[in-house]
Amino acid sequence: MPSSRLGQLITFAIEADADADFKKYIWVRVKKGDTVKKIASRRGHPEDARKIARLNKIRSVTKVLRHRPKRKGDKTRIRVPGTLRRGDTFSVLADDAPPRIVGGYQKLETIDRPGRTGLTHFVGYDPITMEVPIRFEQYLGRDSQGIEDRITLLERMAGRGNFKGASAGPAPVLRLSVTSDAGTVVPLIPSNYQWSRQNPSAPLWRVADISWDEDPVRDDSGRRLRQRAVVTVQQYTRLSLETRSVSQRSKNKPKDDDDKGK
Repeated sequence: MPSSRLGQLITFAIEADADADFKKYIWVRVKKGDTVKKIASRRGHPEDARKIARLNKIRSVTKVLRHRPKRKGDKTRIRVPGTLRRGDTFSVLADDAPPRIVGGYQKLETIDRPGRTGLTHFVGYDPITMEVPIRFEQYLGRDSQGIEDRITLLERMAGRGNFKGASAGPAPVLRLSVTSDAGTVVPLIPSNYQWSRQNPSAPLWRVADISWDEDPVRDDSGRRLRQRAVVTVQQYTRLSLETRSVSQRSKNKPKDDDDKGK
């Protein structure tokens, strides 16, 4: 759910995972008052709303799919892409401090000029780094196992845990989102770092570090009822190698000394 009675939720969703096998699609039960936009948001991928609508031959992503009492035409189940299975997505409460960008702006170096002001020289960019304070909270509901399950998934997203390929390769690529109950973007994470129709090129992320609070609240079994943490995520950057055409390569090929004299 995008929000709860305890506050705003942040959704962590796996975008790509080399160690997982995904079905083409899965069935999802529709709740009362659901729209395609709400379902896509709840799964952490609001950008997939129109894809889900096309998969189910639904015209509008904002049309209510299920009413009560039931009416003719109500949908009780719809298909969503297999990459959006529940086990690969979880939502967690935002903690008191908001997420903040801590790195990734342009890098400059200073070139000294004796007796004069130095020159600034642009070097490049580091991947964007963001700290996301979160709080797993089930002190009232006493669902400590639910917290442990979500913590296990978060650690899986950081490459650790008991699963195929653990610690043997890169961890999954993630998408982070903060949305309202209606599925619209909430700028708790700055809007330019979240996907929306206005920002389809928003960054994807990898978990770089998890800093756990040292004083969690536990139940009698030792499982956690409240656990704070700060998750540090870093922008996922793809390696792209540009292939030039034969004509471009020949045009830029250095000329021999014999050629220069012609």
